Amino acid sequence: MSMDIISDKELIEKFLRGSLLENEQLLFNERKKDDNFLSLLEESVIAYQGRLALKNKLKNIGDELKTEDKKPYKKSVIWLSGIAASILLFLAFQFFATSTLSSTELFDTYFEAYPNAHAIKGTTDGNSIVKKAFQFYDDAQYEKATKAFKELTATKTLNSSEHFYFGISLLARDKVEASKLQLSKISEEFPLYSEAQWYTCLGLIKQDSLDKAKSILKSKKLNFSTYRNDKVKKLLNQMK
Repeated sequence: MSMDIISDKELIEKFLRGSLLENEQLLFNERKKDDNFLSLLEESVIAYQGRLALKNKLKNIGDELKTEDKKPYKKSVIWLSGIAASILLFLAFQFFATSTLSSTELFDTYFEAYPNAHAIKGTTDGNSIVKKAFQFYDDAQYEKATKAFKELTATKTLNSSEHFYFGISLLARDKVEASKLQLSKISEEFPLYSEAQWYTCLGLIKQDSLDKAKSILKSKKLNFSTYRNDKVKKLLNQMK
């Protein structure tokens, strides 16, 4: 699809699915300068989190309604299935036994900065500092972004979105404790709360606190996107 004709809605949907191409990310960043696009982005993020919550709730209901009684199989099928399962278990064990990663390697494998979806509107509320912080974040200049966020804290109380990106900037610089502190200040009502917990867990993994990280990632109150949920499952398997 031509970059000139992709709609705001399509672009935002790709952002929410984590499937933006490099040129689409540039277009996404450009369109964020428009207040109408920012309003649609805010509404879409909130609605998307709501859909995830409903999907998980329906899945849980469906699991509860499943009957435990299943049609019996012939003994030969059961025997062959048992052999196949044993082989798969052995291969799986061999795979994970030979691909064990250290805490630092796990962090390096799974850490990637979350795309900037912060909405900056108007010209008040210290927006010059806010814009500077998020521009540095977009450019992956996390040391400068961190300094700008710190400067911002002297002028106002940060909102959840600012705490979120401040925390990720710190984590990108291996400032784990400071990152966890910023992420802990995020409201559970914030649309990206589950993502904040993901980054908190990466920080815990960096500190070799794997059990704490696993406990958080297994929490049923977290609603991850399909993209993130796949990452969570893979990470949990590698922490066994």
